[in-house]
Amino acid sequence: MDDDLKSIASKYYIGGHISVSGGLHLAPERASIFGFRTFQFFSKNQMRWNSTPISEEEALRFISEVSSHSISSTMVHASYLINLASSSNELHQKSFNAFVEEIQRAERIDATFLTFHPGSNGNKDEGIRKIKEAIEKVETHKVKLLVENTAGQGNVIGSTIYEIGQIIDGFDSSVGVCIDTCHAWAAGYDITNKYDEFIDELDSAIGLDRIYAFHLNDAMKDLGSNIDRHELIGRGKIGEGLIKLISDVRLFGKPKIMETPYGEAKFEENLKYIRKKLGE
Repeated sequence: MDDDLKSIASKYYIGGHISVSGGLHLAPERASIFGFRTFQFFSKNQMRWNSTPISEEEALRFISEVSSHSISSTMVHASYLINLASSSNELHQKSFNAFVEEIQRAERIDATFLTFHPGSNGNKDEGIRKIKEAIEKVETHKVKLLVENTAGQGNVIGSTIYEIGQIIDGFDSSVGVCIDTCHAWAAGYDITNKYDEFIDELDSAIGLDRIYAFHLNDAMKDLGSNIDRHELIGRGKIGEGLIKLISDVRLFGKPKIMETPYGEAKFEENLKYIRKKLGE
């Protein structure tokens, strides 16, 4: 990939979700191909409860590769199966155990962030309480725990900025937020036409200082659809709103991770669109 595109990714702290096929230690080099200084990955199969432990050798290789490729932050995305908000005590406990394991795995490889979905519960107040209780029960952790906003389908918790703010309220800076732009759009936040209102609400309900990262995704479906379908940047319904977010000086230094269709195969296309719109 040409150096101009790499410089866009580096300057605006844009990264992407990277495959760990063949081993965790291969991800940093894959990220560096695009000029990424940050990237996200799964440390285990995201659709299974069980996992293979990360050996000391693999952990050290990963840490060494992160350093040698000048990666400044890494984000682990927790399993999709985890539902800390669940009204089922059995599922809540199973989710909590998996959550603790995800934290331990992230810390073993010196990951900066662990992002997780809040989960679902027909009673939102109960769901939020159970999420907060789970976070409180976690022993001291050095990896930052990031709650991700949701698109609003079914009984999911966290589709409103206010709910996300409720979840992290009362915790110290080791707990923060990752805002997914596609999810926000699907939940009814008009990032393009009401960008300043969106940022103001984030600041008011959460605090920009507690938003540590973004998932930079365009949206395939309409505003307020509650349907979570990511699209390539510039090909979806959000479009220009993403450029506003990327170039917002208030958000500089916060990782912006692309989770767009086709993954690494289309990151270059995303970056070309971004470069064109930024005029660089």
